[in-house]
Amino acid sequence: MKKNKLTVARRSIWFFLKIVAVSILVGALAICFVFTGMYVGNIYIVVTEGMALRAECILQDGSLNELSEYFTDEWLARDELLNSDRYADYTVTNYDHRLSIRGISAMFGRREATMKVLERMASLSGKPNSDAVTGALPEWTDVLYEVTFTMDEESRWYISELKVIEENPPAEVKPTPDYSLLDTAEDDE
Repeated sequence: MKKNKLTVARRSIWFFLKIVAVSILVGALAICFVFTGMYVGNIYIVVTEGMALRAECILQDGSLNELSEYFTDEWLARDELLNSDRYADYTVTNYDHRLSIRGISAMFGRREATMKVLERMASLSGKPNSDAVTGALPEWTDVLYEVTFTMDEESRWYISELKVIEENPPAEVKPTPDYSLLDTAEDDE
């Protein structure tokens, strides 16, 4: 049976067009994944460094000017804990600030992203600045936040809001190893 040359040419063209279309689709998806990964990496750095600097400013009167590298000016003006004088009468000598990421939502092409972040203070110690101050150093409240990020015109991410989801969330229970299940060298002898 003799095939028509036009049919063979048409099938060949459709084959190559399908290959090109699939290649373009795969390339576009790869570009989206790369840029989304870049977004996630950038907002991770912004939240970890920004929240650590915020804790330093609250506890040890750090430079508020440096916070504008991580937070929008509008949020800095509204941040209740940052603008309070809760630790003003104390000298904080040592603290262990911990941040754990619970979830990230960022997509290529969007200028807004969100992240769930648990902020804990594992230890906090200090002393009053004067004898007139009575009472112990105020405790730090552990908070689960929903952090909202916005991208500016220069493609730079800033924290634009910290929404409290839960205060003093329960600590995750760490599994305790059962040492009786370990196989030791003494048992083998």
